[in-house]
Amino acid sequence: MGQASPMLGANLVDVACSATNLCAAVGIGFDPKSETAPFASSSNGGLSWSTNNSSAPANIKLTSVACGPSGCLSVGRSLLGVLVYRLAVGSTTWSPAARPTATSVAEATACAARTWCAAIYSDASHRWMATTLDNGQTWKAGGDLPLGNGPVFRLNCTDASRCISSGIDMQGHGYVATTSDGGSTWTAANFGAATVVRVWDAGCRTSTECVALVDLDGTSATVLVTSSDSGATFAAPATPWSAVATPRALSCTIPSCVVVGADAAGHGAAAVYGIVGPGAVIALRYAPTPLISVSCVSASRCTGAGLGSLVVMTPSVPKGSQQQGGKFRG
Repeated sequence: MGQASPMLGANLVDVACSATNLCAAVGIGFDPKSETAPFASSSNGGLSWSTNNSSAPANIKLTSVACGPSGCLSVGRSLLGVLVYRLAVGSTTWSPAARPTATSVAEATACAARTWCAAIYSDASHRWMATTLDNGQTWKAGGDLPLGNGPVFRLNCTDASRCISSGIDMQGHGYVATTSDGGSTWTAANFGAATVVRVWDAGCRTSTECVALVDLDGTSATVLVTSSDSGATFAAPATPWSAVATPRALSCTIPSCVVVGADAAGHGAAAVYGIVGPGAVIALRYAPTPLISVSCVSASRCTGAGLGSLVVMTPSVPKGSQQQGGKFRG
């Protein structure tokens, strides 16, 4: 099922859903006359949406959102600084969350276990992941990300122990870092001889199998690279995975990942990357623009976002099939 964005004065940037059907979508406003910040939420798994109230300025730029059963968290940048905003279950008003430290700057957020959420923070001297069990009212700081890592754009966590982050390093190259102990220690991924220009997204579909969407130096297309050692090393396949012509985001649940982006015509496209191998482009009923974010609460239910549209997808992989395509009903 697809529908136009409820935010008429903003471009959607990120979407997230929880297993309890709480969803949130955030964006960046382009209408200087708008009186509301670009927050929207859904209480029925993305079937219908409504704009939300907040204490944030209308011109805030929201870049990341995550939802769990206890609520949602979103990172926003404005003249007030870079803050995390929180939405409680049953509420339609976003309010500022607490900060781990007075000078910390939020970058990306994720939720996994029932009450567990996390956010990447930085200050003048280091970058770390903090975790919360009360939807951002209090935080516990973890260990530093690997030395040399720059801003984190994406954070995905499969549970309260395993997370994978992606962004750029101090040299301007894309990087991936992983943790298996809830953020206490981090390991930078190795891409071998390849120079990674940009990492669009990364996630893990099992405890050992991870994937990343990257731009490599010397190539003109975004490629999907894989890891079989929990994200420690990544390698590009001999035949590039091209199910989505221009992939931009992914969301993983056991045992597969859903990759979204655009097809060759520039319309929204999605495909399943699973155990057997590559998938095929799947036409979506309502996705007039490329999808730039996706959130899957299970292997059979995902919500995708384009700049001006939201799509609820129900991917399925045919049993016994050698092709990871399946169907997306909407």
